[in-house]
Order: sequence, then structure tokens, then C-alpha cells
Amino acid sequence: SSLMIDDLDLDGDIEIVAGSSNDLVVVDIKTGQTSENSWNMFRGNYLRNGTYYHQVTQSNVTVQTNEGWNLVGVPLHVSNSHYLSVFPDAIGGTLFEFEDNLYVQAIELIEGNGYWLRFSETGETSISGWQISSLGIDLNEGWNLITGLSESISIMDIVDENDIIVPNSIYSYDDGYLPADELIPGNGYWIKAFEPGTVTLDGNRRNGKSFSSNDTFEYLNSVDINGVRLYFGSLLDEHQLDQFDLPPKPPAGGFDVRFINNSRYTVEGNTIDLMNPGQFLPIEYDIKDCNSHWVLYCLSLDQEFQLEGKGSFSLDENIESLFLKKAESLGTPQTFSLYPAFPNPFNPSTTISYDLPISAFVTLRIFDLLGHERVVLVNQYMDAGNHKIDWKSNNNFGNKAETGVYFIVLETEYFSETQKLLLIK
Repeated sequence: SSLMIDDLDLDGDIEIVAGSSNDLVVVDIKTGQTSENSWNMFRGNYLRNGTYYHQVTQSNVTVQTNEGWNLVGVPLHVSNSHYLSVFPDAIGGTLFEFEDNLYVQAIELIEGNGYWLRFSETGETSISGWQISSLGIDLNEGWNLITGLSESISIMDIVDENDIIVPNSIYSYDDGYLPADELIPGNGYWIKAFEPGTVTLDGNRRNGKSFSSNDTFEYLNSVDINGVRLYFGSLLDEHQLDQFDLPPKPPAGGFDVRFINNSRYTVEGNTIDLMNPGQFLPIEYDIKDCNSHWVLYCLSLDQEFQLEGKGSFSLDENIESLFLKKAESLGTPQTFSLYPAFPNPFNPSTTISYDLPISAFVTLRIFDLLGHERVVLVNQYMDAGNHKIDWKSNNNFGNKAETGVYFIVLETEYFSETQKLLLIK
């Protein structure tokens, strides 16, 4: 007898051949299968092929999906992995995987991978196939989209032998990113890794060295916007900052809440960036530090909300951003403002004053009565605060302006205002 290990039938996988010509056993190892149900065992002709599932019965999994974008994955071995075969009610052309830090359109669902998929209405999908009881999942450094097994598994049972998973970095999506405590069949999840490596999901392996995730931030102040929690205040351990990082934003049309540094934490205050397709926004807050007072400022409504103790309110406008800041820092302006120039009428110079409640890119220009730009006074990023600048009636070329009516135009991403000036010589 003899033993051979080679791609004997030239089909891209490996055959293990043992025995002699009269008593030959061929084990055909198929890629993409688990070790327990990927064996093809044949006696005699080693050129035979096919897949033999050892003691595996067919199962059904029901996956709940929402109207709009969902994170999904295939929860079973299926005969047809085309996404519209697995999720026939999905919108065509909306399956995306995450590759090289970009969303890339996909067609086939691969076991262990997570995907974005869009649906026109809320519903459920029944999927039939053979159970997946274990998976080894290769993670890249940074963010990864994954899915789980055919049965729910706690995130505490993700076997992470080399401690590559960033604590508190597993997120589901339900009209916003939410920390996950289990991997539900058919759902997709974001997970962040310190470095490349492999983690294991195994429904039968619950006693190994497992990833630990504990929410230790209950002492921080928090604000929940549409159920998505952001933290602020003094962090006890700055080494935990990477645990607040959020996954990449969902595709256009999805809902998202985060501070503009792609985090769910800030110390003193920060702009809150919203992807909001015009929906009602319930807001709840919990201020744990009784010695500090915080303000949530809505730029588009030019309205501020005092955050003290516990409370809630709602916004029903198409809000794209909010600004959170400490009340003690309200020596900075609370609103955008352009004040009347003084003196006005003037000759030869006048002072223009304006307020910025947040840091912003500012342009301040002077136009004549015909709409021609005469001079650019400010064209740069400016810190929050009170600002002033003198116009000495010169134009962009250093020449003096003539007697007449002029207009001051102040513009930022969130605000613009125009005022009239009169130059008299």
C-alpha cells in the first residue's frame, strides 16, 4: 500500500489517496467546507468527484430584515449562493462587501463574510440549507464585516487565541450602529482587529480562551440619538480610546450618528455628524457628572437644549448635525452671527465683527452693487469665538474702492448672512 497527497483530478483541490489498486481509498478535500462535512470518500476510481455531507441534515433559518439597509450574511451551506437566491426580496444591485476599506459590489454570499443589502420593506426570509457549526474567520487589521453560524453564538464565545479583537468593537446595524452581544444567524456584524489574524466561531467549543467584552463606560455622560449612544466627559483610562471607534458609515440612505472624528466619545465637546434621511429623532441624555452642565446645539434650527440630569426631547426636522459642548465653555458664542459694521457709513475703514459657535471654514467677502467681488477678507479655517477684521476700502489689487454701496457676505458650511455697507468719500 502507499499514500499520496496531490491534486490528482486537476480540479483545484487536494486528494489523499491510500491503499492499492485493488483496495483504494480517496479522500477529496473540498475548499470552502468545514472539516466535518467536506469529505468525499470513494473506493476504486479516484477521478470520481462530488460532495458527501457526513451526518448533516437540512435546516431552515428565518432572517428578519428592515426596510432600507441591513447587514446580512448566509447562515447555512446553500446550493445557490447568489444573493437574490438567498434573499429574493432584496433590491437588485445592492449587495456590497467591504474590501480594502471600500464598499465593493458583490453577487455571491461567502460563508463567514458580512454584507450590506437593501430591502424595500420590512420582512423576513426563510433560508434552507445545511448547518454551519464552526467557522475560522480571517480578519484584516482594522474593520471587518463578518457573519456567524447557523445558531446564535455569544460574542464571549468567539475564540480569539491571539487577542487581536479590539474590545467593545463588535457592532450590529438597526437604523444606526449598536454594540452587539451575540451573533444572530443571517445577520452581519462589524468587528475591529488590532492586527491580521484568525478567530474561530464554534458552536461546540465554549471553554477555550475567548474574547472578553465588558461595557465599562457607564460612569460617563451619554446622549442617545435614535437609540445610538454617544459618550462624553472625563475618561478614566485614555488607553481605551480605540474602543470608541465606529465602523465606516453605511451606504447613502442609511442612518448614522457619530462625532466627526468617527468616534462615539468626546472629552470637552464636538460636532455630531448625522446621516439622517429626514426621520424623527428621539434624543435621551444622562449627565452623570453633577458638577458639569452641557448644551446640545442644533445648527439648522439655531436652537440649544440644556442637558442636566436625565431627560429627553425630540427633533422632527431633517437635522444633519448637532454640536455638543460644556456649559462652562459658553464664553464662546452660542450662535453664528454677523454684526453691523462700525462705522457705517464709513471712510476710509470699517470694522466687521462675527461670531462662530464652533470651528469652521469661513469666507468673508465684499461685493459691489453689481455683484462683482471686490475683496476677500477671510478665506480659512477659524476657531470658535468672537472675530473681527477691518476693511480699509481696498480691493483685491490693493486699489481704493469708490464711493458707493457694498455688501458684506459671511459664509460657513452651516451659515451665511449679508449686510449692506455705504462708503462715502
